[in-house]
Amino acid sequence: MKIPTKIPGIQDKPTYFSTLYRTVSTVVLTWKPGNSDGYLQTFVIEVRFHDSMNCKNMFVVSQFAGTHAAILEHLEPGGIYFFRIYAFTSVGNGDFTDNLNVTLLENDVSKQ
Repeated sequence: MKIPTKIPGIQDKPTYFSTLYRTVSTVVLTWKPGNSDGYLQTFVIEVRFHDSMNCKNMFVVSQFAGTHAAILEHLEPGGIYFFRIYAFTSVGNGDFTDNLNVTLLENDVSKQ
């Protein structure tokens, strides 16, 4: 008897989690979802400021395949943030990605 190594519907970890764009107070994050086995995926982005132990979560519901993105605004200018993401379905949660460290710009270069 073969024992399955993956439970159907339990999410694979998202891949290619990266920064597409950043300003003094905004960051655009992108990722490619893991295999969903046909289940509706919701992504949870965990946001943590560099010197804080507290985290905030942002939820992104997905109904399509391909690259996904989220815009996070009103962040601390010049701040250092740690982001990570996981997917979940009605069946269960997937694993977190590794931390993505992002330093926001200190000055708005478009106004110089």
